[in-house]
Amino acid sequence: MSGNRIDDDDDDIFLGVRQELERFNARGERLSAYCQRLDITPQQMRLALEDYERMRILSRRTLDRFVDIASSIPQIVSEFEDLESKKAKRLAEKRHAPHYQLRKEAIGLYQSRNWKSMRQAAKNIRGPLERRADQLGVKLSIDNIERTIYDWIRDFEKSLRLQADVIHLPDDV
Repeated sequence: MSGNRIDDDDDDIFLGVRQELERFNARGERLSAYCQRLDITPQQMRLALEDYERMRILSRRTLDRFVDIASSIPQIVSEFEDLESKKAKRLAEKRHAPHYQLRKEAIGLYQSRNWKSMRQAAKNIRGPLERRADQLGVKLSIDNIERTIYDWIRDFEKSLRLQADVIHLPDDV
């Protein structure tokens, strides 16, 4: 639902309510003229006008309340979308938790030794990681498992370099 659609609907509703109030006011004026022609007593006329005024005030209060409710709709929609987004994020984290665990264990195996290269580490870590993936129920492509492990290691090394760069920023930055 787009913001413009809500605004267009609100404008249509407000216009309809306003037109109804104008028709109601016109009916009250016609009633007043009618009462004068029928030779209604001032007391009867006063009572009729008081009733009319009460109905007009009640209509105005109803319109004001409607405007208050209608103006809160975008906020309610936004809050609902935020809740849906948080729920989707929580479900995605739960769904991918075994995959994240496997990546964490791959990094742990990589850090446990000094490897000649990241490529060598990926080849040697493959066996234990495949067994652990089966235990966790993580599906890894047989054809790409070494590349996946290598990518995880490379990303880990990059994050370490970035952290080191942030820590050693010059004073004038």
